[in-house]
Amino acid sequence: RAPARGAMTSGYGRAVFRFLLGDAEDWHRANMSPMLASMRLGIVAVALVALPLTVPRFFSGTSGTVSAVALAVGACAWIAWVLYPRNERVFAGATAVLGASGGTLAGISEFSLAIAIGCVVAAVAGSRLRPGLSLAITAETTAAFLIAGVAAGASAGTLVGYPFGLVGFWALCLTRYTSLSRAEQAERMLE
Repeated sequence: RAPARGAMTSGYGRAVFRFLLGDAEDWHRANMSPMLASMRLGIVAVALVALPLTVPRFFSGTSGTVSAVALAVGACAWIAWVLYPRNERVFAGATAVLGASGGTLAGISEFSLAIAIGCVVAAVAGSRLRPGLSLAITAETTAAFLIAGVAAGASAGTLVGYPFGLVGFWALCLTRYTSLSRAEQAERMLE
């Protein structure tokens, strides 16, 4: 016999609100496949190493100084990403720092592979972190890109297109987060 209609919806609003705010116990869900983790780490590593080699006059002038600082900060955040993937606070902080660094680098050198850093950050934030936190990190990455891009004189197409790409990656990977949340909720209901 099916449960009464009110019984099914009584906790729905509370469950949605709890999902949006996030739950500390949700963090154990971050157990992603080693192949996916190594691809994400590899993309960021290649971008950080290849960026100074592929962009002419990368370290010259004011933008060069900003690039060098952003690259060093991004490398440190990437190291924290590698060393502490299971510590939610460290991982979220490193993701935010890497997003700001990647956004700044992409804004300064618009035709480089630096945008890959921001895309990986948006994807990882969307799939591993609570929706509110992941949205904040994606917005911060986008803002860093826009500020650096406007300051460096990036083209209008780049200033409009890249943010849509970042938000698109975030939204796409947010569906993974919701799918995993639903699967875990179903497992808890079966226990």
